[in-house]
Amino acid sequence: MDVTISLPDEFAERIQKYGISPADYVKLLFTEAMRKASARELKSRPADTQKFLDASAAERKAAVDAEILKDKADRIEALRVEEEQQAAAKKVAAEELAASALPT
Repeated sequence: MDVTISLPDEFAERIQKYGISPADYVKLLFTEAMRKASARELKSRPADTQKFLDASAAERKAAVDAEILKDKADRIEALRVEEEQQAAAKKVAAEELAASALPT
């Protein structure tokens, strides 16, 4: 791709003093910028991967914790129902005992 840019004359002159054409200098700048960006991306990938793994682990832990809490809630509910059934059975037994103690 060709791009046209304007450089200040004094900047172009300074570049030319080093034996580099302004066009080559700008190409060099872009090449270096792309190289540094690629290096940054490579360096950030392990950190990004670690963040992803940490987030996945946290989500899994939250899911496991939710399952544990649900299981506990289900057991508590089952105990409550069992207690209600035992209380009802005791009440029925007490009523039957009282009914059987009445003279006929």
